[in-house]
Amino acid sequence: MGCSSAVPSSRYEPKPLLEKGLHSLRSTDVRCRVFVFSLDVEPCQMERMKVSVSGKQFVFPRCCACCGGFPLVTLSVSGSEKNRLSRTKGWLWEVPYCTDCRAHVKRAEVALLGWICGIALAGLAGFGAFALGMGLGPAAILATTLSVTGTSLCGLYLANVRQGLQRDCCGILRAVSYLGSVGVCHSFDIRSPSYATEFIRANHRKIVNASPRVAKILRGLSFGDFQTPRRLIRHR
Repeated sequence: MGCSSAVPSSRYEPKPLLEKGLHSLRSTDVRCRVFVFSLDVEPCQMERMKVSVSGKQFVFPRCCACCGGFPLVTLSVSGSEKNRLSRTKGWLWEVPYCTDCRAHVKRAEVALLGWICGIALAGLAGFGAFALGMGLGPAAILATTLSVTGTSLCGLYLANVRQGLQRDCCGILRAVSYLGSVGVCHSFDIRSPSYATEFIRANHRKIVNASPRVAKILRGLSFGDFQTPRRLIRHR
Protein backbone atom coordinates (compact mmCIF):
# COMPACT_ATOMS: atom_id res chain seq x y z
CA MET A 1 0.00 0.00 0.00
CA GLY A 2 1.53 3.31 -1.04
CA CYS A 3 0.94 6.84 0.03
CA SER A 4 -1.07 7.51 -3.10
CA SER A 5 -3.63 4.81 -2.33
CA ALA A 6 -7.10 6.09 -1.60
CA VAL A 7 -8.55 6.00 1.87
CA PRO A 8 -12.23 6.28 2.78
CA SER A 9 -13.83 9.66 2.29
CA SER A 10 -13.84 11.94 5.32
CA ARG A 11 -16.75 14.11 4.28
CA TYR A 12 -19.11 14.55 7.18
CA GLU A 13 -21.80 11.94 7.63
CA PRO A 14 -23.69 12.13 10.95
CA LYS A 15 -23.15 9.15 13.20
CA PRO A 16 -26.35 7.19 13.97
CA LEU A 17 -26.48 8.18 17.63
CA LEU A 18 -25.80 11.86 16.90
CA GLU A 19 -28.32 11.89 14.04
CA LYS A 20 -30.96 10.28 16.26
CA GLY A 21 -30.31 12.87 18.94
CA LEU A 22 -30.65 15.72 16.46
CA HIS A 23 -33.99 14.47 15.12
CA SER A 24 -35.29 14.05 18.66
CA LEU A 25 -34.94 17.79 19.22
CA ARG A 26 -37.72 20.16 18.30
CA SER A 27 -37.46 21.53 14.80
CA THR A 28 -37.69 25.08 16.10
CA ASP A 29 -34.77 24.70 18.48
CA VAL A 30 -32.11 25.66 15.95
CA ARG A 31 -29.54 26.75 18.51
CA CYS A 32 -29.57 23.40 20.29
CA ARG A 33 -29.28 21.53 16.99
CA VAL A 34 -26.21 23.50 15.94
CA PHE A 35 -24.76 23.20 19.43
CA VAL A 36 -25.02 19.38 19.45
CA PHE A 37 -23.70 19.19 15.89
CA SER A 38 -20.71 21.38 16.65
CA LEU A 39 -19.55 19.11 19.45
CA ASP A 40 -18.65 16.47 16.84
CA VAL A 41 -15.52 18.29 15.69
CA GLU A 42 -13.78 15.32 14.09
CA PRO A 43 -16.05 12.45 12.99
CA CYS A 44 -14.22 9.20 13.76
CA GLN A 45 -14.72 7.43 10.44
CA MET A 46 -11.15 6.12 10.60
CA GLU A 47 -9.65 4.36 13.56
CA ARG A 48 -6.55 6.15 14.75
CA MET A 49 -3.30 4.26 15.10
CA LYS A 50 -0.73 4.74 17.83
CA VAL A 51 2.79 4.02 16.62
CA SER A 52 5.73 3.98 19.05
CA VAL A 53 9.29 4.29 17.79
CA SER A 54 12.63 4.39 19.58
CA GLY A 55 15.30 6.94 18.71
CA LYS A 56 15.48 10.57 17.63
CA GLN A 57 15.62 10.44 13.82
CA PHE A 58 12.56 9.07 12.05
CA VAL A 59 11.42 8.86 8.44
CA PHE A 60 8.22 10.73 7.63
CA PRO A 61 7.22 9.42 4.18
CA ARG A 62 7.29 12.01 1.40
CA CYS A 63 3.57 12.23 0.76
CA CYS A 64 0.80 14.27 2.36
CA ALA A 65 0.04 12.79 5.78
CA CYS A 66 -3.64 13.66 5.34
CA CYS A 67 -4.67 12.85 1.75
CA GLY A 68 -1.59 11.06 0.37
CA GLY A 69 -0.99 13.70 -2.29
CA PHE A 70 2.26 15.34 -3.33
CA PRO A 71 3.71 17.34 -0.40
CA LEU A 72 4.89 20.89 -0.87
CA VAL A 73 4.78 22.15 2.73
CA THR A 74 5.16 20.80 6.25
CA LEU A 75 3.61 21.12 9.70
CA SER A 76 5.70 20.71 12.82
CA VAL A 77 5.05 18.29 15.66
CA SER A 78 7.08 18.85 18.81
CA GLY A 79 7.97 16.60 21.70
CA SER A 80 10.29 16.27 24.62
CA GLU A 81 12.18 13.64 26.57
CA LYS A 82 13.97 13.43 29.90
CA ASN A 83 17.47 12.06 30.20
CA ARG A 84 19.01 10.27 33.15
CA LEU A 85 19.68 13.60 34.86
CA SER A 86 15.96 14.52 34.55
CA ARG A 87 16.83 17.26 32.10
CA THR A 88 14.17 17.87 29.48
CA LYS A 89 15.08 18.15 25.80
CA GLY A 90 12.67 19.39 23.19
CA TRP A 91 12.52 18.04 19.64
CA LEU A 92 10.75 19.12 16.49
CA TRP A 93 9.78 16.94 13.52
CA GLU A 94 8.49 18.20 10.17
CA VAL A 95 5.52 16.23 8.77
CA PRO A 96 4.81 16.70 5.03
CA TYR A 97 1.43 18.00 3.81
CA CYS A 98 0.01 19.29 0.57
CA THR A 99 -0.97 22.96 0.49
CA ASP A 100 -4.74 22.26 0.60
CA CYS A 101 -4.49 20.00 3.64
CA ARG A 102 -2.27 22.38 5.56
CA ALA A 103 -4.76 25.15 4.81
CA HIS A 104 -7.75 23.26 6.23
CA VAL A 105 -5.74 22.18 9.28
CA LYS A 106 -4.79 25.78 10.00
CA ARG A 107 -8.38 26.97 9.52
CA ALA A 108 -9.71 24.33 11.90
CA GLU A 109 -7.09 25.10 14.55
CA VAL A 110 -7.82 28.82 14.37
CA ALA A 111 -11.55 28.11 14.70
CA LEU A 112 -11.05 25.91 17.77
CA LEU A 113 -8.74 28.48 19.36
CA GLY A 114 -11.35 31.17 18.71
CA TRP A 115 -14.03 28.96 20.25
CA ILE A 116 -11.98 28.48 23.44
CA CYS A 117 -11.37 32.23 23.68
CA GLY A 118 -15.08 32.88 23.06
CA ILE A 119 -16.12 30.56 25.89
CA ALA A 120 -13.66 32.29 28.22
CA LEU A 121 -14.96 35.73 27.22
CA ALA A 122 -18.55 34.57 27.72
CA GLY A 123 -17.69 33.48 31.26
CA LEU A 124 -15.98 36.79 31.95
CA ALA A 125 -18.99 38.67 30.57
CA GLY A 126 -21.31 36.74 32.87
CA PHE A 127 -19.07 37.34 35.85
CA GLY A 128 -18.82 41.04 35.01
CA ALA A 129 -22.58 41.35 34.70
CA PHE A 130 -23.03 39.67 38.08
CA ALA A 131 -20.40 41.94 39.65
CA LEU A 132 -22.25 44.99 38.31
CA GLY A 133 -25.40 43.91 40.11
CA MET A 134 -27.35 42.30 37.27
CA GLY A 135 -28.16 39.27 39.42
CA LEU A 136 -27.06 35.64 39.27
CA GLY A 137 -29.90 34.47 37.01
CA PRO A 138 -29.58 37.12 34.27
CA ALA A 139 -25.78 36.88 34.37
CA ALA A 140 -25.95 33.11 33.90
CA ILE A 141 -28.39 33.52 31.01
CA LEU A 142 -26.07 36.06 29.38
CA ALA A 143 -23.04 33.78 29.70
CA THR A 144 -24.99 30.76 28.41
CA THR A 145 -26.39 32.69 25.44
CA LEU A 146 -22.97 33.95 24.42
CA SER A 147 -21.46 30.46 24.83
CA VAL A 148 -24.16 28.78 22.74
CA THR A 149 -23.90 31.46 20.05
CA GLY A 150 -20.12 31.17 19.85
CA THR A 151 -20.26 27.36 19.79
CA SER A 152 -22.89 27.41 17.05
CA LEU A 153 -20.83 29.77 14.88
CA CYS A 154 -17.73 27.65 15.42
CA GLY A 155 -19.67 24.51 14.48
CA LEU A 156 -20.98 26.07 11.28
CA TYR A 157 -17.49 27.24 10.34
CA LEU A 158 -16.00 23.79 10.95
CA ALA A 159 -18.79 22.23 8.89
CA ASN A 160 -17.87 24.57 6.04
CA VAL A 161 -14.20 23.57 6.38
CA ARG A 162 -15.19 19.89 6.31
CA GLN A 163 -17.22 20.36 3.13
CA GLY A 164 -14.08 21.56 1.38
CA LEU A 165 -12.04 18.45 2.15
CA GLN A 166 -10.66 16.32 -0.65
CA ARG A 167 -12.03 12.81 -1.10
CA ASP A 168 -8.97 11.17 0.49
CA CYS A 169 -8.52 13.53 3.46
CA CYS A 170 -8.59 11.79 6.83
CA GLY A 171 -10.05 14.74 8.77
CA ILE A 172 -9.93 18.46 9.31
CA LEU A 173 -7.29 18.39 12.06
CA ARG A 174 -3.65 17.27 11.96
CA ALA A 175 -3.13 13.81 10.54
CA VAL A 176 -0.08 13.19 12.73
CA SER A 177 0.18 14.34 16.33
CA TYR A 178 2.67 13.66 19.10
CA LEU A 179 1.44 11.71 22.14
CA GLY A 180 4.51 11.83 24.37
CA SER A 181 7.67 9.92 25.23
CA VAL A 182 9.11 7.52 27.77
CA GLY A 183 12.88 7.89 27.62
CA VAL A 184 13.84 7.61 23.95
CA CYS A 185 10.54 5.96 23.00
CA HIS A 186 8.28 8.43 21.17
CA SER A 187 4.62 7.79 20.34
CA PHE A 188 2.70 9.31 17.43
CA ASP A 189 -1.02 9.32 16.73
CA ILE A 190 -1.57 8.78 12.98
CA ARG A 191 -5.07 9.19 11.50
CA SER A 192 -4.49 8.07 7.92
CA PRO A 193 -4.22 4.24 7.55
CA SER A 194 -2.13 4.54 4.37
CA TYR A 195 0.30 7.03 5.94
CA ALA A 196 0.54 4.90 9.09
CA THR A 197 1.46 1.91 6.92
CA GLU A 198 4.18 3.86 5.12
CA PHE A 199 5.50 5.29 8.40
CA ILE A 200 5.73 1.78 9.86
CA ARG A 201 7.45 0.52 6.70
CA ALA A 202 10.02 3.34 6.76
CA ASN A 203 10.76 3.00 10.49
CA HIS A 204 10.27 -0.75 10.94
CA ARG A 205 13.62 -1.24 12.68
CA LYS A 206 12.66 1.29 15.37
CA ILE A 207 9.12 0.09 16.16
CA VAL A 208 8.63 -0.70 19.86
CA ASN A 209 5.62 -1.78 21.92
CA ALA A 210 3.80 -2.73 18.73
CA SER A 211 0.04 -3.05 19.10
CA PRO A 212 -1.74 -5.98 17.39
CA ARG A 213 -2.65 -3.70 14.46
CA VAL A 214 0.91 -2.47 14.05
CA ALA A 215 2.26 -6.04 14.32
CA LYS A 216 -0.21 -7.19 11.65
CA ILE A 217 0.95 -4.42 9.30
CA LEU A 218 4.59 -5.32 9.94
CA ARG A 219 3.97 -8.96 9.03
CA GLY A 220 2.42 -7.98 5.71
CA LEU A 221 5.07 -5.49 4.56
CA SER A 222 8.16 -5.81 2.43
CA PHE A 223 11.05 -3.57 3.35
CA GLY A 224 13.83 -1.75 1.54
CA ASP A 225 16.82 0.33 2.56
CA PHE A 226 16.18 3.20 0.19
CA GLN A 227 14.84 5.64 2.80
CA THR A 228 17.08 7.58 5.15
CA PRO A 229 15.88 9.08 8.44
CA ARG A 230 15.53 12.84 8.28
CA ARG A 231 17.63 14.74 10.78
CA LEU A 232 15.51 16.21 13.52
CA ILE A 233 15.71 19.82 14.60
CA ARG A 234 16.58 20.70 18.17
CA HIS A 235 13.66 22.68 19.58
CA ARG A 236 14.71 25.39 22.00
